[in-house]
Amino acid sequence: MPLLFSPFFLAVIAEIFGFAMIGGRIGAGLTIVWVFVAFWLGLRLIRRSADDSRAVQAGTREATSFDTLCLFLAGLLLMIPGFISDIAAAFLLLGPARALLRRYVQAHPGAAAEKFAEQAFERAQRFQNKSPVIDAVYEEVDPDKKP
Repeated sequence: MPLLFSPFFLAVIAEIFGFAMIGGRIGAGLTIVWVFVAFWLGLRLIRRSADDSRAVQAGTREATSFDTLCLFLAGLLLMIPGFISDIAAAFLLLGPARALLRRYVQAHPGAAAEKFAEQAFERAQRFQNKSPVIDAVYEEVDPDKKP
């Protein structure tokens, strides 16, 4: 039952619903064009974020890692077929919206990271308890060597 109400599952359902609603209004042809153009733009944004990252590392350009991260995430969201993820990507590309998001992250620096780390630790514990892996120590023995 928890899978039914997980955020990922709900996001997929929302994307499918939004895709059907908007695609039904604009037609199949424009919907297919939209998906391909959005995917292409997503690839371009990811490439640009990689170029920005390299330029910052080389010292040839000043950019914040937050802006580069927003470009990368916007590119990933555009590559997901659906209109809701495209709207979220557009939000990440807008300067004022990015500034609001930056202020929120700076005001709550550890909240998201802490929650993510706790969830990852819990998942690792659950996996470790169910894991069929046997941990052992071994020693190589030379067959020609007598004990």
